[in-house]
Amino acid sequence: KNSEIHSVRKLIKTCHEIEVMDNFKKNYGHSYVASGMGDSARAVKAGAKNLVKHPGITCKNIFKGVGNLGRAFASPFRRKRKTIASSGLDLSKPGKGPAGGERRLLAYEMGIDVYSENKSIQEFLNYVARKRLMGKLPIQATVFALPGGAAFTLSLTPMGHDIGVEEFIRDNSPSDMVRKLSVKYDEKFNLKYTQKKSPIRALLDNPNYTPREQAYIWRYLNDMKGVEGVYDAVMFLSKVNSPLKANIVSGQLELLALMHQRAKVLYRFVPVRNTLGALSKDGTLCLVVSIDTVRFWGDVRKSLEASIRAAREKDAERIEIWSTGDVDAKSVDLANRLGVKVYQNILENPVFQKPRQLKEKY
Repeated sequence: KNSEIHSVRKLIKTCHEIEVMDNFKKNYGHSYVASGMGDSARAVKAGAKNLVKHPGITCKNIFKGVGNLGRAFASPFRRKRKTIASSGLDLSKPGKGPAGGERRLLAYEMGIDVYSENKSIQEFLNYVARKRLMGKLPIQATVFALPGGAAFTLSLTPMGHDIGVEEFIRDNSPSDMVRKLSVKYDEKFNLKYTQKKSPIRALLDNPNYTPREQAYIWRYLNDMKGVEGVYDAVMFLSKVNSPLKANIVSGQLELLALMHQRAKVLYRFVPVRNTLGALSKDGTLCLVVSIDTVRFWGDVRKSLEASIRAAREKDAERIEIWSTGDVDAKSVDLANRLGVKVYQNILENPVFQKPRQLKEKY
């Protein structure tokens, strides 16, 4: 498999990428996806969208559809590999190379992630970018883009998607992004990239984050105006040791930023074990769990006990856990007995469904 699916959101993102490739096939007559792949992707994606608000619910149609998508992860570009390799494009560095800028522009036009871990979409971007640079594909990519797709597939919430950030990703190579983001952190938070053992250097140089995630981490931290403890938050984020964890904590930060702006006014970051939490002005320690389902195991107790210790240290009056998915009854019962309030399926709340009102300067 070329793309691992860890959550419903990941499934939707992958289906969206297959749809884009299938749209290209229909407009240009090239068989870059297997026959029927796009129809299966659309069916799975439609069903998966219904699960985003209740990710723990079983949906037989989704699992049937996923079986039909097996070929999507077997690289539909196998016969094009030799041509792509000879073009000098580096698949391991999707933002660089002779067609790096063209690839970022294509991804922006199509509403997909130029730094996607899906190898099929990377090869697709390489092929189309090379053709367009050679003048063999003059038509804009928007012809086969899927309107409105990016806001739903590239972030947890509509507000989590920002056009200013997308333009920043489009217009800058990964190295340029690091340079410009380091300046922003220095100017905004007085965190210097050049200092020894700098948390910003550790964060921006952490290979587990994609350049997209790095750009959005800055956006979300900047959204949380007035919240103290940014140094602690950056230290926590810089220590992430896997791409999956990077994706999870980026989601946590996205939801905290949204909570701060529309639900609870937060005033200090409080990292608790593998969760980035924050204290609200009403004395609540808020912890966000950005995974589809929470099932009881020993680590749940450890996390709850750690949150209680952190709450005592910060003089918090209460603890709340906000989960994007379902939490099993045993975990909820334990949390209640320890005095922790659990909110489940928070993405169904209208607060988390409102998009950004205006384009903000990035």
